[in-house]
Amino acid sequence: MFDNYTERAKMTIMKAQQLAMQMGHSIVGTEHLLLSLAAEEQGVAAKVLAQRGISAQGLYAQVKEVMGANPHISGQAVPFSPRIKRVLELAAVEAREMGHNYVGTEHLLLGLLREGEGIAARLLQANNISLENVYTSLMEAMGEAAPHGSGPMGKTKA
Repeated sequence: MFDNYTERAKMTIMKAQQLAMQMGHSIVGTEHLLLSLAAEEQGVAAKVLAQRGISAQGLYAQVKEVMGANPHISGQAVPFSPRIKRVLELAAVEAREMGHNYVGTEHLLLGLLREGEGIAARLLQANNISLENVYTSLMEAMGEAAPHGSGPMGKTKA
């Protein structure tokens, strides 16, 4: 399923699952992916979020406020929600529409915004983050990052 994802995007998705477990949540939701994207400082998505004043710490506090945290963590892996599966599908669509043969963190962020209804989308909207302004920032950031490599083989991007 993740064959055409960059290593950074794969790590971000795995980190989202770990965050859900650490927070005691029974399912990996869009909020966990957003937290993971913001925490991946080298990713294009994190850089764009930081430019817009969004930090992983700030998002974490907002997610805890919305979702709460359950201190009793089970050792079992938590499944992906249907909504996050949809985000992953939308991220792949974004990548294709942009002419990319890979899915990077930038596509995951666009997928969260395109999905538009999950907790992550609501948090982004509450922080005045829109699909349009993120798309513009991503294009600028990727333009700067492009010479360093692209796609799953060029792991420096996204």
